[in-house]
Amino acid sequence: LHVLLLILKITGIVIACILGLVILVVTAVLFVPVRYKVNADYHDRFKAQTKVSWLGILRLMISYDEELDIKAKAFFITVYKEEKPQIKMAEAVNETKEDVQNVKEAVSEDESGNIQNRSFFNKVKDKCFVIYTKIKEIIKLIRDTVKKISGAADRLKEKVSKAKEFVTDEDNKALFHFLVEQLKALIKVIKPKKYRINARIGFEDPATMGKVLAYVSILYGMSGVDLSLEPVFGENVKEGSIFLKGNIRIFTVLVIALRVYRNEQFKKFISR
Repeated sequence: LHVLLLILKITGIVIACILGLVILVVTAVLFVPVRYKVNADYHDRFKAQTKVSWLGILRLMISYDEELDIKAKAFFITVYKEEKPQIKMAEAVNETKEDVQNVKEAVSEDESGNIQNRSFFNKVKDKCFVIYTKIKEIIKLIRDTVKKISGAADRLKEKVSKAKEFVTDEDNKALFHFLVEQLKALIKVIKPKKYRINARIGFEDPATMGKVLAYVSILYGMSGVDLSLEPVFGENVKEGSIFLKGNIRIFTVLVIALRVYRNEQFKKFISR
């Protein structure tokens, strides 16, 4: 009995340790933030570096400077590294061209031998059959095109009607406002704590530049992210740099996702 109690005691301690470890890991995953840092620059060419880390244990590094480089590390051990295959494209293309040329020559020789052996009557019959086939294909193409245009018009009318019903439905309006609020909450969660965005953009057409400025103002209104934008009119210019640094708590993201999932109007919309 004493041995049995000792075994049960040790088993209970082991189970308690395992449960405690599981709870500790789950709590860490939910509440310890995932940190990220982004550096990107475009002046004649694009360069970018992204680092994502959790507790310094797991790290993901992505960089681009004419070539994409991805590394993933657990502690100090590299668990993933992208290896770029070395392919001699020029040799492959040349070999393909040679194969195609050989096939063409073989087909040409075979066709020339067959043509010489044909009679004049067979040639005329083949030509007539080809013309008949082409005319038949053209008629079929015209008929199918008319059907497609008619069907597209009917489908467009149906889509416009459904869009009107969707927009005017009160439940859909409420769902739209709810999803916008959740999107704003998600942007607030993933929004970088520190950032610096500089851009110098220009177009020859002033109207295009005006549209870009309007879109930027909409983005600023939704996200609240400020940026330094230098507009250039009458000239094509695309330059800029960006620095982002922040963290994301998985628990907060899950709360937003659960809120959306439990929304009755969202469930009805998905089940349609």
